Amino acid sequence: MHIAPERGIYERIRKVEGVVYEVYDLEPGNFPFADVQPLDLAAQCEQIPSNTYDLIIHSHVMEHVPCDAAVVFFHLQRSLKETGRQVFSIPILSGHWDSCFGGVDDDERVRRFGQADHVRRYGVLDLERTLGMLFPLPEKYDLTELVPEEDLDRYNIPEYARSGFSSSSVFVMGKADFKLRLD
Repeated sequence: MHIAPERGIYERIRKVEGVVYEVYDLEPGNFPFADVQPLDLAAQCEQIPSNTYDLIIHSHVMEHVPCDAAVVFFHLQRSLKETGRQVFSIPILSGHWDSCFGGVDDDERVRRFGQADHVRRYGVLDLERTLGMLFPLPEKYDLTELVPEEDLDRYNIPEYARSGFSSSSVFVMGKADFKLRLD
């Protein structure tokens, strides 16, 4: 499952023979290069089937979803197979967490969240009390622990994006890593 598919990742995965690859977005028309199915995470996340996906990918999606992101994460984790992984990126900004689902104009959204179509921001100063309550965060973010440095060089990942929580941080979460469980 790939939400808001990036063209390069989409094209690469589509070339892998035998892979069942489903792509979704709130506005499928924004992706003319792909057969994107409509999905409103704020209204339909509970409809995603359980124990279905080996991999869920989303990058810079959660800051756009006008509902409690913990609920969306819960349903995405529920939809993973036992050995599945969720790979995602969320912009992490300086300062503190903030959200607002309505009642502010575009200028205020840009001021508070960095972009007119964002409804929340995750702040580095209270990351443990937001994302850290959903899944374990490393004490210190270091992308080279996930990807060899020579691969990061080959794919032109800049040095500033490799360490410290930022808008470039990539997270990999297994099904069992999610802290909200009913067991």
